[in-house]
Amino acid sequence: MSVSRSRFLAGSIAAGALTASGARAQGLTPLTIGITTTDDSSALLIGVQTGIFRRAGLDINIQKAPSGSATAEALVGGAYHFGGVSAITMVTAFGRGVPLLSVAPGGLYNSTTEFVVSVVKKDSPIQTGRDLNGQTIGSAALQDLNTVSMMAWIDQHGGDSKSVRVIEVPYPALIAAVDEGRIAMACMIQPILAAALASGKVRMFAQTYDAIAPRFYITTWMTRAGYATDNPDVCRRFAAAIRDSNAYANAHRAETAALLAPFAGIALDTILHGGRDTFAATTIDAAGIQPVVDAAVKYKILPARFDAKDMIAPAVRSLR
Repeated sequence: MSVSRSRFLAGSIAAGALTASGARAQGLTPLTIGITTTDDSSALLIGVQTGIFRRAGLDINIQKAPSGSATAEALVGGAYHFGGVSAITMVTAFGRGVPLLSVAPGGLYNSTTEFVVSVVKKDSPIQTGRDLNGQTIGSAALQDLNTVSMMAWIDQHGGDSKSVRVIEVPYPALIAAVDEGRIAMACMIQPILAAALASGKVRMFAQTYDAIAPRFYITTWMTRAGYATDNPDVCRRFAAAIRDSNAYANAHRAETAALLAPFAGIALDTILHGGRDTFAATTIDAAGIQPVVDAAVKYKILPARFDAKDMIAPAVRSLR
């Protein structure tokens, strides 16, 4: 959905907490982190489990958020110190003057993986972008990255996105919406995608994220601009711990699946046999954000282009 300054300033959300240590650990900096139940969050989970954050002097309190937009609202409202936010949410927020900055990369889209794929009904005759002209497609939010990717893919494959109607359908209802013919296409991410394919009701249709770029950040970790200014050392330690957690998660997928399954409420076997997220095991780079900025401008989610480096917290720009 679209992001407005007033909506972000609405405040925090209520969510159940998971603590890294039960009681707050002495000598560690306590941080409350907001994450969603998608695979994007598994690197943070494994980083907490393996002690990466504690070794960085950070005591992590995890809050389960219903969406990236809700995470951003809670960040601005002061409920979280850091939060995992989708690429489109982060650039829309910054572009509209919301006081949030990126400190570390999260999920990295790579067209060779099957982490995010658009699906159609199992027996659908749709083959090209032109086949989607005049059709209705569905996404969890009307102006999210999934929507932008599908519109861009349609335009790049012979269709006209202006003729397409987009409706908002919550992730749990997308499978039924495709199967019942209420929408012709939907973009899904893991582990929801794996569950959809396991149902036998849909088939993989296109890697629509390729229409944005072959490589870019799907999510980043954000904080309030004021917090970044006042706590540069914490930002650097958090960014370094995320980098190390991302690297560990890439190399230990079975371990991350075992943590994600109960957290997301999805069967472990479904996660293990589905495509998994790949994480950016580096510090944050504007080149991973700029394609999302440009796509958001093209599809009129943002009014004007900006340089992605401006939305990176100064404390982490030189971190290696």
